[in-house]
Formats: sequence, C-alpha cells, structure tokens
Amino acid sequence: MKLFSIGGRLYRTLELVWQVMELSLLFLLGSVPIVTIGTSAAAMFRVRFDMIEEGAVPIVSRFRSAYLRALRRAVPAWLIVVVGFVLLLAVYWGVSMLTGGNQYVLMPLIVVGAVWMLTCVNVFPLLASRPALDVPVVVLFREAVRAGLGHVLQSALMVCVLLAAALSVVFVPWLLFVALFFFPGLACYARVWLVRWARAGTVQP
Repeated sequence: MKLFSIGGRLYRTLELVWQVMELSLLFLLGSVPIVTIGTSAAAMFRVRFDMIEEGAVPIVSRFRSAYLRALRRAVPAWLIVVVGFVLLLAVYWGVSMLTGGNQYVLMPLIVVGAVWMLTCVNVFPLLASRPALDVPVVVLFREAVRAGLGHVLQSALMVCVLLAAALSVVFVPWLLFVALFFFPGLACYARVWLVRWARAGTVQP
C-alpha cells in the first residue's frame, strides 16, 4: 500500500516527526552552557534552511558546522536579547511602582517591549540566513528591527507561537516533556515557513 511504502504519507510523517525531534535535541544540547542558546538557535535555523534548499542533509554534522560558524556572532546577540528584556522588565516595574500602575504612562513601555519582541524573533533566523555568518551584531539588530516592523504580521504570529508554547507549559506542567523534545524544532519549522511566506510576497525577511 502507498500509505506504508517508502515515500508514502506515513513514512513522510514519521520522518518529519524525527527531524523535528532531532533538531530539538540538538538545540537543547547546544544550549547547555546557557550563553550559547542564540548560537544553537542560529545553527538550528541554518540546518532548516539547508534542508529546504538541498533536500535531505546530514542534520547532525550540518548543525555542528553551523554551530561553530555562528558562535562568535550569536553569543553577543543572545546576551543583547537577554539584557534588553531584563532592562525592559526593570524599567516597567520601576515606572509602575512610581506611577501606581498608570496605564497611560506604561503604554509606551508596552509598545517598546512589543517592538523588542518582534525584533528578537528575527535576530537568529537572519543570522542563520547569512552564508558567511559575518554580519556585525549592530547591523544584525538593525536588520532585525526593520524586519520586525516591516513584517509585523509574520513576526507577531511567531511571537504568538512562542507565547502559546510557554503558557501551555505553565498551565499544563506535564507538557514540559513534550515541549522539550518537540517545541524548538516545531518553532524552527514555523519560523522558516513564515520567512518563506514573506519571501513569497516578494519581500525579503
């Protein structure tokens, strides 16, 4: 039957599930030092881009080579992302305490936070899409801001995917195991699909 044959629907589905899980596990392993989370994300996206461009690729070896190439640029980019979120939370908390939670005063901070989130979801896919991986960090963030503001819909959809996954684990703790093994890979697939969607609209990511 075609359903159970090599290249059939069941085989392709199982292959996709394995690829998602493999990318997730590689991402988790590469993120162990914590400061290399951005490096691991860039490598994961690079492998996914390669899979689209070349078809079947050796995922582990491609991830390793992309990880080593991205290390120098992705670590400072990740630290900037983390510091940005910490500063925004600190400023929001301080202003909230000083103004008694005045929503009119806090609204600009919420807008800035939203723009920062839109920026951050574009940083590592942009880094991964650069073959030489040698773009300066300042230029990388400038392009990420432009991409986030220029493609609000697809960037906002990605933010929603990330928030939904985080909230699902918070409200349903037993999903943590499933999230660890599948969410990074699924997020990568979703982000690359959105990038291709933006490109299909004749707009570069």
